Amino acid sequence: MQVEILRYPSDADWLRCKKLALGTVGKDSDTLPTDEWKEKILKSEHSPIRTLMFTIKMQIPYYVSVHLVRHKHGVEHYVKSQRNDRQKDYDRCAARQDEIVTHIMDINAQALISMSHMRLCAQADKQTRETMELIKDEILKVCPYLKDLLVPKCVYRGGLCDEFKSCGYNKIYKAVYSMKARIPAKQRLSKQIQDSIKEIVSKEREKLSKELIEQILKVSLINLNRNFGFGQQRLLKFVDTVTEMFEEHREDELYWYHVDKILKEELKIDMEGLNELDK
Repeated sequence: MQVEILRYPSDADWLRCKKLALGTVGKDSDTLPTDEWKEKILKSEHSPIRTLMFTIKMQIPYYVSVHLVRHKHGVEHYVKSQRNDRQKDYDRCAARQDEIVTHIMDINAQALISMSHMRLCAQADKQTRETMELIKDEILKVCPYLKDLLVPKCVYRGGLCDEFKSCGYNKIYKAVYSMKARIPAKQRLSKQIQDSIKEIVSKEREKLSKELIEQILKVSLINLNRNFGFGQQRLLKFVDTVTEMFEEHREDELYWYHVDKILKEELKIDMEGLNELDK
């Protein structure tokens, strides 16, 4: 994946933004805004920041592009056509979901902030989240004033998560942020210690996930034996097959996309619908 910033706010753009802001209180100025003022206007999210434009060119998988075009307020998307009469790189009808496409976004600062809240969330698609991280890295090179604003929604809301299924990071963030607010700067955790804590939390989450998978597998084995007549040999083959499929494709987002597709279209099983019944 590649991300390139084609356009970002110039001095003239920032001065225009300042003039528009001052105009709302009957004032004017021909002096360029300071870095402090730029940070304040962005943090306030007042309407003049919608005049600060960024043009971002990306080479990304098609399905990531589909995720990004869901954002439609304050942004325009220009995606290279996949039509067979417009390109000869591949057959559109047979193309995989991860074929690379050129996607250019013309987006204002407010829309960029809002997009980051959704696409940096741990519940967002892994590849899409990585794309948003690349966008963030490149944006901060040309507009460092957005550093504390391009963050997941739970960070923006001070630890509040409103997702249907929380990843749990909001609780960690809330606890760390609460501690950080009380601890003097000299006594705060170093980056090395913070990274160590994140690693411990990550390992604990992985451990809990494995325990849950084992529990589901155990229940499945008993159910297959008692209700469907599976004997020891078939049960062992079932465990081997499931384990092999999971280990081989655990990080393959496209594979799980096709798994969902098979369940829903061929087997007529809607997992999302089943999950809703539990609520």
